[in-house]
Amino acid sequence: MRVLVVEDHDSQRALYAEALQEAGHEVVAVASVREVVHHPGVLVPRPDVLVLDHTLGDGTHEDVVRLLPGVRYLVVSGAPPPEHFIGCWLCKPVSGRQLAQCVRHFLSEQREGGGR
Repeated sequence: MRVLVVEDHDSQRALYAEALQEAGHEVVAVASVREVVHHPGVLVPRPDVLVLDHTLGDGTHEDVVRLLPGVRYLVVSGAPPPEHFIGCWLCKPVSGRQLAQCVRHFLSEQREGGGR
C-alpha cells in the first residue's frame, strides 16, 4: 500500500514514515498542505491511504482530504475529534508501532467493507 503522511512536526513525521515503511508500506511524507500540492511524486501515483495531522501550519487535514477525494484516511491529533467528525481519529501520543498496527487494522476493515 502507498501511504501519504502529512505531519508538520519533523520528529513525528520521521517516526510515522519509518514505522510504516518497516510494516511494508511505500511511504511519502511531507510537512504541509502546500507540499502535498507542489512536491513531485506526492499525488501521482495516488496514495491508497492518508495519515494526517489534524492541524498543519498551513491548513487542516480537511484541506488534504479535499485534494484527494475518495482516498481513505486516518487523522492523528493531540486534540479530541470535532463533534462532526466521522472516520478514524487517533489521539497523540501515538508510537510508530501503534500507528502501523492501526493502519493495518484500518486497511483490513476497508477490504472487508467496514470503516469509513
